[in-house]
Amino acid sequence: MVRKLLSATLVVFFALAGSAVIPRLNKAEVEERAKAIVKNELPAGTQMQSQEIASHGVEYPGSGSDNPVSSVLQAGNEFVPVEVVDARPSAEIILSEDSVIGVASEGDKGIVSVAPKKIRKAEGAAAPKLVTGTMMTKDLNYNSVMYSSRITIESTETEGEYELTNVYCLNGTINMKINLQTGEVLIPQQKIYNHNPYGEVSMVPLLIKDGKFLTVEGDLKGTLLGDGTIELGTWGVMVTQMEEVDGVLQKSKNWGRLFNVFPSSEWKVPNTEVSCYNISQNKLMMYEMYIEQTQPNEAVFYGFGNINSNDVLTSRLTVDKRILISPQLMYNNALYGEFLNYPANFELDVNTQKWKTSVDSKGNMVIKDDGNGELSIGGWVISARSNPTQTIGYAYNDVSIQTTVKMEYPAPLALDMKGEGTATSPYVIESFDNIKAIAQASETGTSFEGVHFALGSDLDLSGMSPTAYSPIGSVSTPFNGKLNGQGHKISNFIADGKGFCDTGFFGVIGENGSVNNIVFENPRLTSTGNYIGVVAGTSSGEVSDIIVQKGVVDCNGAIGGGIVGNVTGGIVKNSSFNGNVTSTGSVGGIAGHVLKGGISSCEVRANITIDGMKSSSYRMAGGIAGQVLYGNVAECYVSGVVSDAVGYAYVGGVVAYLSESSLVDSFNTAAISAKRVSFGSIGSGSDDDTQTGGIVGNIRASEMSNCYNSGTILKTDKSECVGGIVGYIGVSYVFTSGKPLPEMTNVSHIRNCYNSGQIISTSSSTLKGVVGNWFVSQSYTGPSPIEVCIENCYFDSQIAGFDHESWGLSTRELTSRLPNGFDTEKWTKESGKYPVLYTGKGSQARELSSLPLILRDVDDSSKVKVEFSFASSPNVTWELDFDEETGETAAETKALKITGNKVVVKDQYSNSIINAVTADNWGIKLYRLAVVPKVFDGEGTVDDPYLVKTPEDFNKLHEAVSTYKQSHKGDYFEMANDVDFSSAEDFNGVGYGATGANATINQFCGIFNGAGHTVSGLKIDGVVRDDKNAVSNLLSNCYTGLFSYIGQTGVVRNLNIADDCEFMHYSYGGSVAGVNQGLVENCRNYTAVNAMTSYVGGIVGYNHTGGKVNKC
Repeated sequence: MVRKLLSATLVVFFALAGSAVIPRLNKAEVEERAKAIVKNELPAGTQMQSQEIASHGVEYPGSGSDNPVSSVLQAGNEFVPVEVVDARPSAEIILSEDSVIGVASEGDKGIVSVAPKKIRKAEGAAAPKLVTGTMMTKDLNYNSVMYSSRITIESTETEGEYELTNVYCLNGTINMKINLQTGEVLIPQQKIYNHNPYGEVSMVPLLIKDGKFLTVEGDLKGTLLGDGTIELGTWGVMVTQMEEVDGVLQKSKNWGRLFNVFPSSEWKVPNTEVSCYNISQNKLMMYEMYIEQTQPNEAVFYGFGNINSNDVLTSRLTVDKRILISPQLMYNNALYGEFLNYPANFELDVNTQKWKTSVDSKGNMVIKDDGNGELSIGGWVISARSNPTQTIGYAYNDVSIQTTVKMEYPAPLALDMKGEGTATSPYVIESFDNIKAIAQASETGTSFEGVHFALGSDLDLSGMSPTAYSPIGSVSTPFNGKLNGQGHKISNFIADGKGFCDTGFFGVIGENGSVNNIVFENPRLTSTGNYIGVVAGTSSGEVSDIIVQKGVVDCNGAIGGGIVGNVTGGIVKNSSFNGNVTSTGSVGGIAGHVLKGGISSCEVRANITIDGMKSSSYRMAGGIAGQVLYGNVAECYVSGVVSDAVGYAYVGGVVAYLSESSLVDSFNTAAISAKRVSFGSIGSGSDDDTQTGGIVGNIRASEMSNCYNSGTILKTDKSECVGGIVGYIGVSYVFTSGKPLPEMTNVSHIRNCYNSGQIISTSSSTLKGVVGNWFVSQSYTGPSPIEVCIENCYFDSQIAGFDHESWGLSTRELTSRLPNGFDTEKWTKESGKYPVLYTGKGSQARELSSLPLILRDVDDSSKVKVEFSFASSPNVTWELDFDEETGETAAETKALKITGNKVVVKDQYSNSIINAVTADNWGIKLYRLAVVPKVFDGEGTVDDPYLVKTPEDFNKLHEAVSTYKQSHKGDYFEMANDVDFSSAEDFNGVGYGATGANATINQFCGIFNGAGHTVSGLKIDGVVRDDKNAVSNLLSNCYTGLFSYIGQTGVVRNLNIADDCEFMHYSYGGSVAGVNQGLVENCRNYTAVNAMTSYVGGIVGYNHTGGKVNKC
């Protein structure tokens, strides 16, 4: 079959009218004419033919192009491939003895094609043939996702015009034209659906250029082939709603919104008939579908189930001639989520006449092939992934499939390897065929119990199809052999497990199996099934001394890991992963899930992301492991980024969820990015909050000791469950006989840990340097969980920007000695550096974690006033986050300048970021510093306050509070004289400009002493009007006064407001402050205060909870 090779915008159709004959030319004449055409000496439209060839050609490449252009030549019902050799204006036409030229025209341009002289009939080519009725579409979208619809094509009363129904499964009917002589297909842009709220949605022709989708004038063009296939150019499903505005029809605001784009479409005549008993509808059912074998071990079923959804199922063909279909997405339901296909058995209850359904949610559908075109499967269902045994959408029994497709099953490969399979003489694997032979034997029931294998050389698997490989070992037949890689490398291993469980080089490693001493370079794995890892989907055995370099693991199922997806009773040790791991379920750099297993002495340098949520049971993202149940993790460390992209996950630098397990001697330097999206209720607390911790996100009934975090933690949205060491401590409370109050159980012990990473979150708790939140029963009256669970745990209070009396230590305290309780057998430290574990010795991650940023003793990250320094190291570079467009560099910004290992504070307020980055680019520490330069006279202390002398000084204070959110908590200000604002029209109060929910963020929390001086000439107007001169509720400014908002620690005293000042507030307005949550005392106002709405006062507009107004 000839595939369409040219875009419809380039193809020039040329046909000979009637029976006109163009005289045959000899080679010399052909060459002369070709040269004349190239030199533009022959008029456009000159025609040439040889052997009755009519050409479909393309315009030549432009000047300077060396690229030949592919085309298609047609002679009657036969096709030949052609290639333009060279036809640039400056070039000679090169013709071999068996080449000819065809010429067509487009406007004034000559079009030339060069082709073999002998016509060869292309495989499957025949006259265009239309088969009306059902067709199955193969619509491959721009993200390489296959979509399929069951469409129908029916004739109309007009010759050459047909009705097309159910494009993109939208049930609409549109018109199409087909020329049965030439095979040309034309589909005008037409409405296929009416969307609420976007309106008209149409099937439209498109052009993809430079990654952009462009609409194309005219019809969507396609070709009808001899087997009835229709091939289409690029098209999309797009909003085309027009609307009338002032009597003029124009595009709606949503016009051009694309639902999907398909660069490639093949619409196929069904080759298969299915008959079955539809239990859901209690009737016999027959329908057509299409089956295509795409690989020696793969076939794709289009339309299996007949549910008018994107029902494309990929199957795996086995060497013993079975067809396996794994659970795959069939459709989404708004209430129950994803619906997948599962094998099922049905039994009719003779008494109730109701069917009893038994669903195998962990198995694959198995289709039998009798070899004569008949396939069969007992029964199957389409049911909810969240509850496949109960929430059933469709059910089919006694399924019989008649097909014209003759399946070609994988050829059996012999287990022909050197060696005896013993420990001293293992079977030697020297090729990919050897590996596939082992996989085939495993697939047919061989577990290789006690058999030894060894890699005999490096293996490069470049070019293998992602679905060509079936992993070694399964749930029914785990691999129980021994594979020693002997340090050899397996490169470019790629696998797409589709919906099959256990995707990896091994599927399932049994409890007696082991895999060790292998380097995997550049592996690429993806699957929609559960359990995926480079080495194994599931392992109950031993995986050790594995190195994964530049790995990519993309799990669209429940559990994904860098090395093993699911560790069940097995161990992973002395291994490392470098690359990217993403998952819609639990995910970890080493393993996504550990149950009664262990991980030890492992390193991760990776981006680890949870980017969806298939189940509330599997939503954990950890640097080493997502969740650990009844297991252990020891001597592991992480660098890179661990992130939650959706806002539903538990996130931990080392482990996200640790239950009845142990975690020891491990550390995290990875940056943590988390968020919180509420499941229902709003507000803080653990009911719907996500848990985020520098080491562990959620800990329950576990032992954790000798661990630390140096990674930056960033959590957006309102959350209290974020901590530098642990995000949340879970405990239980039980009532015992004879006691009126409950006792705390399932207690964890968190000992000898510290956090030096900065935490950026909405939580104001000073406990978050160590722990975010914990569970307390309302009836419980004993010691709190943090008193019972936490011992000898600390955080760097200067880096955190807040302190805690028991847990907070200054940077100098943490870098001058080991904290109390820290054992020198576990910990070591150098002078001027943070303590580090012996774990990770020699690594850049440990080197980075030891390096402190050293602020002046009275400064912290919330207020940096003077020069500071950092500890340097050969493999770590310190640099500033900079804006290149404003001329900043990594060494100097508008606020800071790096000189050696010191950082100079310049004369600009700023919220600056300084980074420490390792040479391998995997380790990074981020510090956000609120820079407070010396822009006032004085030092800001009680004895030497900042002096405010002019309106410009007030504006500097306003810029600090409003632009940089610098509250100046603890700083002292004093007016040096009266200040006249008569000429300062740009000043509207300190903190002015915040509206609505943002109004409270511009708080002044310092101590301001007016010293008896007077403010005069001040004019503040917080009312904003729209273009119709109406007061705007949205744009008007709440909280207005000389100070917009005085925070809890803020003080304003000894100040006078003169009678020439003018105040027009919208709401929450006063002369001294719009809102006061601190102290206002001994202030006088001598002018009127006006407001458009409510909460207005002569001194303070609204005195908030805790606020005091004295002697005013």
